[in-house]
Amino acid sequence: MSVHPGINPVRVRAGRGEPSWSAWSIFAVPVVIAASVLWWTGIIHLDYHVTLFFNHFVHRSWTLDTLLLLFASSPLLRGGPIALLIWWAWFTEGKQQRQNREVLLYGIIACLFALLVARSVAHVLPFRLRPIHNPGLGLQLAQGLSASTLMNWSSFPSDHAALFFTLATTLWLVSRSLGALAIAHTFFVVALPRVFLGLHYSSDILGGMVIGVSMAILGRSERVRGMVARPALQWIDRSPKHFYTAFFFATYMIGMVFDPVPPLLRFSATVARTAIVALRISFLTNTELFETELALGLTSLVIVLCLLVILVQRPRARIRTGSARLLVSEEEKSPPQRDMAMDSAANRRPQP
Repeated sequence: MSVHPGINPVRVRAGRGEPSWSAWSIFAVPVVIAASVLWWTGIIHLDYHVTLFFNHFVHRSWTLDTLLLLFASSPLLRGGPIALLIWWAWFTEGKQQRQNREVLLYGIIACLFALLVARSVAHVLPFRLRPIHNPGLGLQLAQGLSASTLMNWSSFPSDHAALFFTLATTLWLVSRSLGALAIAHTFFVVALPRVFLGLHYSSDILGGMVIGVSMAILGRSERVRGMVARPALQWIDRSPKHFYTAFFFATYMIGMVFDPVPPLLRFSATVARTAIVALRISFLTNTELFETELALGLTSLVIVLCLLVILVQRPRARIRTGSARLLVSEEEKSPPQRDMAMDSAANRRPQP
């Protein structure tokens, strides 16, 4: 094959004549850049049109307003079905049951990271008013919805979308049927009511979906999944009662959409500030006080991580010790077994 000097030929898949992924990436980068430009230039107008379209149906039916407000306000209706699907997938038997359980454990842990990423993005990006708080839209509120709902929370991205799309995609990776139910529930019970009521723009839902799906797709990497979920999966063999206690608590928090967590964090922050004042650190300047709180927070985080490492390493040491003891016991049992085998072989020899 003749090649023009100085030009690298496009690598071709053997026997198929299709360009490789490196060739496709050359065309994908401009497409992604163009899509990003179109996104940022037209997303605001698209959000307004979608929000105003759904707002036309507000106050048309008391039943519809009440039902969608119930979906948006009830943690059990939002998180309960997903928790049930997780338990259903957990006890589904099959050849890949252990691998599916590893994927489920990764998804439960990954949804926490998805929430953390969503909240971090909301704090880093400029504050975005929710549709019901945007005076330029002039939306009419659904019956029973307060105008002060989520007043101080930035709209982009949606925490609910990040959480539920992580879990729905995880269930899709385990079972297509359960995943389809989870995705339908996430769209119609979690996402759509929040757009209908004016709690989120459509791009807020889409941003949370990107975060959630990306977190779940990372679990397809065996290395990432094993690093995150395999220690928790080994916990079943060591102590099933402790594992299932923690697993039930995790699924319970998913069923409650982690609603008890923010008040607990606010209470902890208030107690920490009160303790700082009680220790007579209030005379410091605001900058110094912030640095002190940051240092205390980082110190606490390091202590918690060290404790987690110790808790993970101790069972591994026990497993290695148990394996060594089992090996020694097998070696102790092997000589008699060899003698029995020699005797049986001698008995089978033909007598002269």
